Amino acid sequence: MRKVLAIIFILIVSVGFSQGKQQEAEERLTIEKGRWNFGGTISLGKRNYDANVLHIEKSFAFQMIPKTGYAVSDNFIIGLALGFVYIEEDNSVVDNSINSSVSRNLSINPYGRKHYGLGRNFSLFIEGNVSYGRGWLRNNRENNNASSNSFFGIGVSPGINYFVSKHFALEAILGRLGYSKSKYRWDYADHRNVTTEFLGFNLDSSTIYFGLTYYL
Repeated sequence: MRKVLAIIFILIVSVGFSQGKQQEAEERLTIEKGRWNFGGTISLGKRNYDANVLHIEKSFAFQMIPKTGYAVSDNFIIGLALGFVYIEEDNSVVDNSINSSVSRNLSINPYGRKHYGLGRNFSLFIEGNVSYGRGWLRNNRENNNASSNSFFGIGVSPGINYFVSKHFALEAILGRLGYSKSKYRWDYADHRNVTTEFLGFNLDSSTIYFGLTYYL
């Protein structure tokens, strides 16, 4: 769904880009030094999944990422984003037992973003970011024990920014190129620990964001 929205968003801003190309270079978007911005994304979702071993009867997810930034020079912003994710799942497994789980994730994400104005209201940007966070999961299996995880990532993300007015802009981040490492610990199963790593370009729903930003 997010990929479909990304395509629609790109088509909309492409109209703005084609109009922007007709304007003089001095009319290209500039985010002036000293401007603050506040924004973020909020998403709600439900999903159903059916496989040979696992069938998720229902799933609810809530994600919130507030962020703020400051232009230290024209078209260059440094900022901080905070992330919160909450997920509930009820599923049946191969032995027909019901597994209910609740997971929570918190993260802190400093970033730097360089804008390239391509029209009076339109810009592309490249964002470098670092992420660190922790998560917790509890379910009704294994004597209601819990698991936890920590994660670290560093990467670069491309994006699109379109000002609909002097102070409000729509933005989209479309994928992430970088490195991430996650560590998982289960309080059951003899306190088993697992570490996973990823290096490359990721373009799934976890790396596609849409948001609204207010510029002072």
